[in-house]
Amino acid sequence: MIGGNYTLTYNYTAAPLPAVPEPATWAMMLLGFGMIGFAARQRRRAKTEIKFA
Repeated sequence: MIGGNYTLTYNYTAAPLPAVPEPATWAMMLLGFGMIGFAARQRRRAKTEIKFA
């Protein structure tokens, strides 16, 4: 019969994460989403533009 005590210990301490993004992060996200929306709107307008001869 084989016997013995085995102990495995694992300690991990993560750096605390901020619960809310900083104001500069919010500004960059809003600017990015605005640019994506503007580009999508311009692209859609270019496709549906009617040209008369």
